[in-house]
Amino acid sequence: MRDDGLVSGPGALEAFLRTVDHIGLASLTYPYAVGAALDLASDTLGLAFVMDDQLSGPGERAPGLVARIIEDMTAVTRPAQGTSAPAAPAWSRPLRRPTPFVRVWLRLWQELCEGMTHDWQARSARNWADFFATFPLEDHNHRNGIILDIDSYRALRCISVGVEPFLDMAERVGGFEVPARVQDSAWMRRLRYTASDVIAVVNDVHGVEREESHRDTHNLVLLLEHHGKLRRDEAIDEAVRIFDRQLADFTSLYAQVPRLCAPLDLTGRERDAVARFTEALGTWISGSYAWSVGTNRYALPAAQSA
Repeated sequence: MRDDGLVSGPGALEAFLRTVDHIGLASLTYPYAVGAALDLASDTLGLAFVMDDQLSGPGERAPGLVARIIEDMTAVTRPAQGTSAPAAPAWSRPLRRPTPFVRVWLRLWQELCEGMTHDWQARSARNWADFFATFPLEDHNHRNGIILDIDSYRALRCISVGVEPFLDMAERVGGFEVPARVQDSAWMRRLRYTASDVIAVVNDVHGVEREESHRDTHNLVLLLEHHGKLRRDEAIDEAVRIFDRQLADFTSLYAQVPRLCAPLDLTGRERDAVARFTEALGTWISGSYAWSVGTNRYALPAAQSA
């Protein structure tokens, strides 16, 4: 990352690795990935964390900078023409001078697409574009003092948490692919969305003090306090109740997957891919929870230096 220009300054990379541990998160959420596949997952997670640090939350950024960077990153996120070749660096308009974010993302996106079908690439591109779009939206909210209501925030947070494109990555680094008719089904979309929601609540509970110190109102606990006039402990209790309900919904739907697949006339290989993918969703929930409990990501600066 230092060579890519994303993290610079004396001790910056060491501090980033110490406080984020994206390598540990990759190992927990993709335990079946090895070698180059695990490196790809780790590098892509690392980019997402740098984006969160540098493009998200209140900060000294030029007006429009986040939108320009995201526009360029989205412009290069295109499926390849073939089914096995790396994605071509195609865009619909001339890019500005590419930022380190764009250069790193283009390299990662090309690698992500290697060996994957056009259907997977198109789905992943949509999910990345949706995730990227949350950065200028949150930047707009910060600059204009907009505090979202709970429902609007939760709908945004299920995208801004960034889990959806990393669920697609489970197929890439696991060496399998779920049929498009399964991924496009209402029940699979709901299963993915619920997994994202569960993970988002966990992140918000663990990250509330960090985001409060950054004056960032995009946090479920802070919004429950604000709108519900709740104390911190009451807001956390309510967030935990939301977590419990969503996890119960996920567990119930997860148990129904074999029945829901029955009418789809899947081959043995396709059924195996669905089973591996749904298991990967559960692994992302448990892995991200374990990471959230053990990471220094959410520690306040004083605690990090202690």
